[in-house]
Amino acid sequence: MSGSHPPHPLNGNNQIQLGTVKSRGIEVEASRTIARNFTVSASYTYTHARTGRSINSLDQELPISSVPAHQASIFGEKSFALHAETWLRVGAGVRYIGPSTEAAIFYDIVADGAVERLTTPGFTLADALVSVEHGRWALSVNATSLFDKHYYATCSVRSACGVGFGRNVIGTLGYRF
Repeated sequence: MSGSHPPHPLNGNNQIQLGTVKSRGIEVEASRTIARNFTVSASYTYTHARTGRSINSLDQELPISSVPAHQASIFGEKSFALHAETWLRVGAGVRYIGPSTEAAIFYDIVADGAVERLTTPGFTLADALVSVEHGRWALSVNATSLFDKHYYATCSVRSACGVGFGRNVIGTLGYRF
């Protein structure tokens, strides 16, 4: 629950879960073939995730760590016939992950119940693919975080920020039975 677990009174290395989490939202996704052999896919997600019931009233309605309210993506893909049984597919798109906030309640002698908040900035990443298909064979190369953008995936009030994944390129050779 949102990083707001107080330490266990008998063992400070352990934390106690205080209550529940409630999450509401909406997700919309659409895909459309435009013109010949060109497909566009888009999605949007809104998530309102907060602490629910809690034994501590300070915890109620705090945001859940690392859960952004807004996420969106758009991806386009085009296929080209190279030969009777050979196709080339190319695609590219962007993903947006909105800012997320962690709120932590610190339980200590100095500031019992003090709420601290830290917001991880949102970020946008580009992805791409190239694939050649011949008969039942397919050779594809996929790249995520295409421009090797440096960003923080999540930050914690209690520790540090986690660096997001850099560029990742994966090649796949497949055969359909």
